[in-house]
Amino acid sequence: MPEGLFETSPVERTAPEAAGLSAKQQSKRDAIVEAAPDLFTNGGYETTTSAHIAKKAGVAVGTVYLYFKNKQEILYAVKYDFDAAFARMMAHAGANNLPHRQRLQALIKSIFNVCAENTERIQLLGLPPQAIGEIFEAKRTIKNSSEMIQGVETWIKQGIAEGGFRPVDPYIAAVIGHGMVNASLEQCFNVDNGKNQQLYIDSLVDSISRWLFEPEYL
Repeated sequence: MPEGLFETSPVERTAPEAAGLSAKQQSKRDAIVEAAPDLFTNGGYETTTSAHIAKKAGVAVGTVYLYFKNKQEILYAVKYDFDAAFARMMAHAGANNLPHRQRLQALIKSIFNVCAENTERIQLLGLPPQAIGEIFEAKRTIKNSSEMIQGVETWIKQGIAEGGFRPVDPYIAAVIGHGMVNASLEQCFNVDNGKNQQLYIDSLVDSISRWLFEPEYL
């Protein structure tokens, strides 16, 4: 990540079902979650089995079921962990003294850098909704379920408090901003195969700046 601004790693495990695990158990769970994205994206979500994931993770099939009821829960864990890591990145976005526009540019560049290093997870964004299953429907019913949006909201609130952002509704702005970035990541890495990353970064920074920033900060 550029300039050491954001120290949180995207592979840190924070999903609720991981709480309370011993170091050995956490290591096994992490191995399962790390093994899944490549199999899902390259071998196909529908054709990948728990046995395939167990083999790649170097654990017994029975071990997989100690942590996850089914393949959908593994997919959920992959996406949850990645979203949670970005949420922590957003929460720490204001922890520097850069001007607002430079701070935004550094943040978005960091996000794209992380995604470039984790292309399998980004490709999972392109899975059809039916592949995700009911577990994602359940996730949406939980209050404040999206840690990613919470992280964006925290960052926007800080910008408003500092006088750099217009007085928009932080939650609505977070939902819209998250959608813009998410759609850009999917287009850049899934459709354009990671090409033109800087063009996407510059366009996002310009669009978000004109929308959120007070005129004197443009």
